[in-house]
Amino acid sequence: MRGGSLFSGIGAPECAAPEIDWRWAAEIDPFAAAVYRTRFPGVPNLGDVTAVRWQEVDHVDVVIFGSPCQSFSLAGQRGGLDDPRGHLALVALEAVRHLRPRWFIFENVPGLLSSGGGWDFATFIRTVADYGYGL
Repeated sequence: MRGGSLFSGIGAPECAAPEIDWRWAAEIDPFAAAVYRTRFPGVPNLGDVTAVRWQEVDHVDVVIFGSPCQSFSLAGQRGGLDDPRGHLALVALEAVRHLRPRWFIFENVPGLLSSGGGWDFATFIRTVADYGYGL
């Protein structure tokens, strides 16, 4: 099985699932990207998810992502999808739409469920369904 990760950090999914053939990652934080590069030297970093041309990226069977959580967190400002960091969850779904993996795994903080009075999560789930995926 081939996989790719978005907002990859230091490679937690890759460490947790070494049996997956990790084809690419996407991370912009310099420190996290350096750690990732050391751990997985053969896996290319696509960088900023908003700038990737997804039609040119290797097909994978699974995409794993946990977009930045600050805008959804109960400890944060609760900007939700209106916050550029929160909107990255929808950007990641656009990547899924283009890549059409068999599966994708999304993780985030519990505050996502109540962000925007629940409308942010409803928007996310509606987008998942619009792109042909289910839960």
